[in-house]
Amino acid sequence: MEQTPQTPITKIPIPPNGEYIRREHITLEEISQEAGLNLGTIDAETRGRLRLLHEKTATLKDERHAILLVKQFIENYEKNAEKKSFTIEEQRTVFLGTLLSDIGKTGPHGAPLPVQKCIAEMYGIDIDLEPPAEIMTVQEFLGKFFLDDAKRRLGLLSLVKVTPEMTMREFFKLHAKWTWSILKHAIGIPRDALVAAATHHVLEGVDPVGILEVENTENHKKPRLKLSRAAKLVILLDKYDAARSRGKLNHKDAIARLRSTISRNLRSAPDGEFAQLITDMEIVFTDNTLYDKAALE
Repeated sequence: MEQTPQTPITKIPIPPNGEYIRREHITLEEISQEAGLNLGTIDAETRGRLRLLHEKTATLKDERHAILLVKQFIENYEKNAEKKSFTIEEQRTVFLGTLLSDIGKTGPHGAPLPVQKCIAEMYGIDIDLEPPAEIMTVQEFLGKFFLDDAKRRLGLLSLVKVTPEMTMREFFKLHAKWTWSILKHAIGIPRDALVAAATHHVLEGVDPVGILEVENTENHKKPRLKLSRAAKLVILLDKYDAARSRGKLNHKDAIARLRSTISRNLRSAPDGEFAQLITDMEIVFTDNTLYDKAALE
C-alpha cells in the first residue's frame, strides 16, 4: 500500500476542563489538526468519508473528546522519568487511530455515496433504542426513524449485504470491519494507525484484522499479529471514554470496567502491557474534570 511522507505531530497545549470539547461549530479541519493530521496529505476517499461522518453524526466530536485524553496521557509519560515516552511514531498511531476508528460508520470501501449517506444517517441516531439493539431489527429501526423512505433505504443497504432481519447490534458491529475495509486502501496513513483504528472493539471480539486469530506452533498458540503499545492505548481510551461519557460512570468504576473487560478476554488477560496502561490511566485521569457536567454540555 502506497504511503505518503508523514509530518511530525505538533504539540498542542491542553485547555483547562476540556471546555472546548463540546463547541458546536467546530470544523473537520480543526478536529483533524488537533489529531496531528493534515487532510491534504491523505487520499480523497478517506477525506470524504471523514467529512460525511462529521456532517451526519456527532462521532468526530466524540473522538475529539478522546484526543484530549490522549494528549493528557502522553504528556504525563513525557514528564515521568520512570516511563518510556511515546515516540513520534507511537503518538501518530494513537492520535490517528483514535480519529479514524469510526470512519466505518459511513459503510464499507466501495459503497456508493447514497449508501454511505444512508449508513451515516443511521449511526447519527444516537439514543438508547427501545426495544434494545440486540432485539430491534434494521427494518424496525428504519420504520421508526426513517418511515417516509424506509423501503428505499432497505434497497440501498442490500447493496452492502445488510438485511432487514439483521439486528441493530449486528449492524452496529459492522463499523469496525468497514473501518478496516476503508483504511487498508488509504494513502497517507501509517499501517499501525490503520490496525489501531480497526481493532478498537477487539476486546469485545470484533476483529476485522484477524488479530485474535491464532497460529499453531509446536508447543503453543500465539496471535498472528501482535498489537503495539499504541494500538492497545487506542483500545483502552475508547472503552474508558465510552464508559465515562455515554455510560455515565465515574472514574473509579470506568477503570474497574476496563479491568473486568481485560480479565474476561482470555487472549489479553496475560498481557502485562494492557494491565500497566490501565494502571497508568487510573493515576493520570484521577483528577480529570473533562467529564464534569458543565464540560459535557
